[in-house]
Amino acid sequence: MKKVLKGIGVLIGIVVVIVLIGCIFGDKTADNATSLEYNTQSTESTTEEQKQNNPLVYEDDNISVSYIKCYDQKSIYDNAIFLQLEIVNKTDKTIVVGAFETSINDTMVQTSTDMVGQGSNAISPNSKSQIPFALFTGNTGINSASEAEKLAFKLRIYNKDDMISIEDTPQIQVKVK
Repeated sequence: MKKVLKGIGVLIGIVVVIVLIGCIFGDKTADNATSLEYNTQSTESTTEEQKQNNPLVYEDDNISVSYIKCYDQKSIYDNAIFLQLEIVNKTDKTIVVGAFETSINDTMVQTSTDMVGQGSNAISPNSKSQIPFALFTGNTGINSASEAEKLAFKLRIYNKDDMISIEDTPQIQVKVK
């Protein structure tokens, strides 16, 4: 079972590299294109202004999660909007985070991570990272991030070393408008 989980982890890593290459070298002329940011920094550098601008939406002993923004990235996916979260890893392990059971305006949607059941970004112990999750709009009738009013999701946290789940969060809701 561990070999299967490690194999899935390797596949996820390959997909992440391909997506990152697309983000870096993709068409930057698309409407509403915004670059993806993967900023890892010490948790001690969070200012009061950052906390106010990026509201905390979930916190427990393992992680804290702040909402950054919801945006379009048409150069990556025409049929998706992106949810960008800042996740603080409070553990002494490197973790990987995935979103699942996601919805936009109360309509269930698929994310890039629940296709494989695991997350795509590693976060070092006692640090934070801004992670975007693609939410595929499919038959929701939503064509842009500006139409999203409410997002809901759960996060699954894995230990990166063995890809064993540490926790699933309860459903987290974010009112975009």
